[in-house]
Amino acid sequence: METAGSPSLPGSPSVTGSPAGAGAAMVGAAGGATSAPGTVAPLESLRPGRALLVQGARAVKGLPGLGRNALPALAGEYSYLPAKSGGAALAVSVWYTREPVPVPPAWSAAPCEKRPAGYAAWASPPEPDGSVVWALQAQGFTLFIRAPGGMADPCAFASVFAERVSFFERYAERPEDSSFPAVLEIGP
Repeated sequence: METAGSPSLPGSPSVTGSPAGAGAAMVGAAGGATSAPGTVAPLESLRPGRALLVQGARAVKGLPGLGRNALPALAGEYSYLPAKSGGAALAVSVWYTREPVPVPPAWSAAPCEKRPAGYAAWASPPEPDGSVVWALQAQGFTLFIRAPGGMADPCAFASVFAERVSFFERYAERPEDSSFPAVLEIGP
């Protein structure tokens, strides 16, 4: 795939459609709360190896890792408890767009052999907070995932997320039918 466009600008102004507020890297312990503001799935369902959609899918303008932009997208946030976690859940922000998105030259191919067929995976350089933005490009749409610093295996989350979104896309009759799965079973 060709790379073009503006380089990712670490420390650039936040995206206007960022689904998470500042300091949202940790969401809490497994089963620690029954719900949170904007919760889609009850947090008591969170267990190791599972991610729950806690915000979204909502329309936003702006995608992460691309500098200032107003590209239309859907955004959401998952509370993810990695299988080998010490009990703290991670906030993983996600975006979906049908707009053509050039991969910035500073990004590199993401080593993710688990990704579904038909996807190209790219990763940004680490951002100042240690997070890395992944872009998973498929025919007709691109998924973005902000993997928080310290996330052991972003590929596992990205692969399951991409596979589930692809399933939803196969059955979407109109563009506005696009959505995010409420539960992701990432596994061990």
